[in-house]
Amino acid sequence: MYTIKRLFPLLAAVLLAACGGNTAQETHEEHDHSLHATESEEHHEAHADEAEEHAEAHEHEEGIIELTPEKAQEAGITAAPAQTAPFANVIPALGEILPMQGDIVTVTAKNEGFIRFGGRDIVSGTAVSAGAGILTVTTQGMTQNNYSETVAQAEIAFGNARDLYERNRSLYEDKLVTATELEASEAAYKAAQLRLNNLRQGYEREGLRVASPISGYVTDINVQEGDFVQLGQPLFTVAKNRNVMLRADVSPEYIAQLPAVFSANFRTSASGGYHSVRELGGKVSSYGRDVNPETLLVPVFFSLPYRSDFAPGSYAEIKLLADEGGNHVVLPAEALMEDFGVYFVYVKDEHGYERRDVKVSGNDGLRVEILSGVRPGEEVVVTGAARLKLIERLGSLGAEAAHAGHKH
Repeated sequence: MYTIKRLFPLLAAVLLAACGGNTAQETHEEHDHSLHATESEEHHEAHADEAEEHAEAHEHEEGIIELTPEKAQEAGITAAPAQTAPFANVIPALGEILPMQGDIVTVTAKNEGFIRFGGRDIVSGTAVSAGAGILTVTTQGMTQNNYSETVAQAEIAFGNARDLYERNRSLYEDKLVTATELEASEAAYKAAQLRLNNLRQGYEREGLRVASPISGYVTDINVQEGDFVQLGQPLFTVAKNRNVMLRADVSPEYIAQLPAVFSANFRTSASGGYHSVRELGGKVSSYGRDVNPETLLVPVFFSLPYRSDFAPGSYAEIKLLADEGGNHVVLPAEALMEDFGVYFVYVKDEHGYERRDVKVSGNDGLRVEILSGVRPGEEVVVTGAARLKLIERLGSLGAEAAHAGHKH
């Protein structure tokens, strides 16, 4: 089949002959026709150049896309033989990433005061280390329960208790005080010292510095800048960055299949593509035997290692995997394309890339099961299929534009 590039010289010659061959016309008509032929030639040359840009990806045969190995490599297009493999039953669900129970610490206020973050950018998901300051509770400007005054009074009390204890020790050596009096002054001294040390822990000029007791990530912030808090009020929650929990909320129609669930593939807005619980080193923790009366769904829980893109509170799209069977062609999900509800893949042979409609029976987010349309062993585009689809579309548009430009 002739390409647009090969057809153009013949078509241009015919157009030039038709435009300049009428020698019986008057001089001014010959001039007009000559000018028209020149403009037409320039017009067709421009379209020929456009078509040439898409020549390597042009469909020389119906449904075949030609692409040089160099261009395919540049576009990231690779193909691999289609293989058969077992495929799991897929149960669709929505869910949420949760902190693992037992790895959570809630920090509360040790005194009344106003919240100051001091320029610290602390939000849910922020990584923190043990001892790192999170916020400050200040009592500056307060006439009652002023923490600075409390520390000052504790310092005075400690000084008095220390002086009394040292005095009694000296007097005891001279047998001027009893052993009971000495022991009582020593106990009072140690108690005053302990209280002062506790009050000074985290104490700064601005107020009481509140630090994270463990390394991990912040899951909840219960206060805002300027809030007034009471003694014992929750300030923030930190979870150890070891494991998180994935909760899948499943429709009751699948409850009989839940005992057979062995893994799941999921994605969050932060993680982008799907991830396999099994490949991450996670596992099924438990599943509900009854419908939750509040959600009217059945929960299934997975434990998996913590990652920054698996922040607690993130919602997830989940595909639970149950059983495994069948022996059909299985391809990476990236290989499957769709146009107006019609699914297809690109099959590579010695002629180029053929767009092939397929029938899909399952999609677990990472792989798709193909019932028909592809035979085992055929070379199927497994990466870059979306780019090949775009090249095919641009090639079709270029051919249509070039064809329209050649019309008179």
